[in-house]
Amino acid sequence: MDPATQFWSNKCVACNVPGRVDKNYDVAVELSMQRLLECEAEHPTLKYQLKCRKTAALKIKEGNNYYLTQGKNGLALVSYTEGIAYAPLNSKELAKGYANRSAVTCELGLHHDSLKDIERALDIGYPDDLKAKLFARRARNLLSLDEDMRPEVELAMAEARRWANLMTFPQKRKILNVLNNIMDFVAISDFPEDRHNFTTTSNNSKILRASDFIAIKYNDKFGRHIVATRNIDAGETAFVHESYAAVVTPEQFYRFCWYCLKKVYSGIPCHQCVNVIYCDEDCLDAAWKEHHHIECPMITSMVSENMKEKEFLALRMFIKAFKEMGSVKNLQDHVRKLNSINDPINKLLTDGVFDDTKYASVFGLTSDTSFVWSSPSYTYHLKSIFIVYYLAATSDNILDRKITVFKDLADDRQTLFIASLLLKHFDINLMNAQKSEISDYDVEEDHFNRGIMLLPLMSLFNHSCDFNMCYYMSGHKVALNAVKMIKKDEQLTINYGADFQLKQTHARKSFLQTRYNFTCDCVACVNDWSPDSEFPFFYAITSPESMSRILDAVEENFEQDLSILGLANATEIVENFNSHRLRGLLKILKVYDEEGIKFPSKESSIISIIYLPHVVSIQPAIFPSVKKQKAASKVVINSIIARY
Repeated sequence: MDPATQFWSNKCVACNVPGRVDKNYDVAVELSMQRLLECEAEHPTLKYQLKCRKTAALKIKEGNNYYLTQGKNGLALVSYTEGIAYAPLNSKELAKGYANRSAVTCELGLHHDSLKDIERALDIGYPDDLKAKLFARRARNLLSLDEDMRPEVELAMAEARRWANLMTFPQKRKILNVLNNIMDFVAISDFPEDRHNFTTTSNNSKILRASDFIAIKYNDKFGRHIVATRNIDAGETAFVHESYAAVVTPEQFYRFCWYCLKKVYSGIPCHQCVNVIYCDEDCLDAAWKEHHHIECPMITSMVSENMKEKEFLALRMFIKAFKEMGSVKNLQDHVRKLNSINDPINKLLTDGVFDDTKYASVFGLTSDTSFVWSSPSYTYHLKSIFIVYYLAATSDNILDRKITVFKDLADDRQTLFIASLLLKHFDINLMNAQKSEISDYDVEEDHFNRGIMLLPLMSLFNHSCDFNMCYYMSGHKVALNAVKMIKKDEQLTINYGADFQLKQTHARKSFLQTRYNFTCDCVACVNDWSPDSEFPFFYAITSPESMSRILDAVEENFEQDLSILGLANATEIVENFNSHRLRGLLKILKVYDEEGIKFPSKESSIISIIYLPHVVSIQPAIFPSVKKQKAASKVVINSIIARY
């Protein structure tokens, strides 16, 4: 049990709050409230963390140590950003934080980010005797972005020389040396950009922002699921959705934008709290308007009580629902209406269509978590009360009145309704929220969870260990693409974290039973496919005519195209779906499908790996079989070329 879970498990014991036993949310919350009222020592209290020059200075000093002494640029960026978040507006600490961070981003080749921080430091008011460093760095950034000596570069160098006159002689000599040899300091960025644009090829009248080749169906065996309304080619996009709600995990507050979840290297802080950062003013303003004006004064209290991303996601869902309905009273009426709908599909719809931006699309998702109620880690009935207290004590426009005394909470029916709704949100998230994992390229390829997101349409796709759809992410925007040829009326499936190419059958079944409470009977489980399973080569099980069609598909670049199976250019290929090479590879899959082969070949397994590095739940840093697959791809290439 992790420390945060243990903390809340101990709190439940201290308050004599029993494990949840009733599916009625009101009953579960009211019992927990009663027990908590009897345990005054555990009552929630508000905690504030104001901007602090001293803390900001300490964090910046920490960043200097990482950058100048230890050479750990990734950790230096985080420390500088935290110092920036703590620094009061327009303070010298804020200017210093921006200036020092610009040095790291410049060295890393993140020149646009470095230029932004240089401009911010100068706008705030950087000391005159240090400005030469910033102008020299500006020249270096501009020159790295454009090899031609533009007027902007010359102007920056002139400013650096002018301000260098205010420096000590050793410092001035160092700056002039940089300027005289500036071409030696040019660095080109090697960082992947998280700025992908996804589009669908058609519009679905029943499922907004989705392609017209999918439909929502229901039956007793599969429950709600997604089927193809026509044949689907590998590579086609089923939908492009932004998450209904997405939050950054507290451990990554200073790495990712609180609004869009994209990795940021020159983020700006919230003007009020010290907890979150944004890509730019656009993300900051949008977040404040949509949700942060409510959650901003609550975050410090929540973090101090060991609350993590699940708690923030449950709160974010409430804020979105409240904003959609306009008042708690309207939200109560809406929830009552949704609960009265029995049809499993209709209860997800708004005005007859599935709209993933509306509360109905998430409220009706699977939320039966009774199989984990007996676990000491299930403490959400108590957490809901803490969150609703923070909400009641800090917000002026949600409840009829602000409630700052915890004991008064029990007499307010609106707060009990909100607590019950938060508990419902926890259950929805436990069964439906997706982790947003990423490989961090500036910290030695560390692989970690940046947050979680809720995508209601994604939740309607069932699992298969031999899935036919993969999803790709840019910030909190997700695209779902076919990775196989799919027949009309066939079910579309995704992977819940149990891929047969990565896990043995018994491990997959155990994981799915424990995590999602179902027994998988997909084709991979029925046939006991695993990472050790041996599949035949495609050329050994197909006709010469089909092999000729493959040769025609990839044309004169046959060997070059098949080399992609070694993952050398996988990122380039997946990011450009119009490339000739990708079209050739997709044609290979199409020929394979037309041959009617119902089990994987070595080639098809390798081709699918082109997609896997971009799947949210499977990143290259944790993919265990890349070397094995690269070796296999060489065998594939050599065997086919030798044969034909």
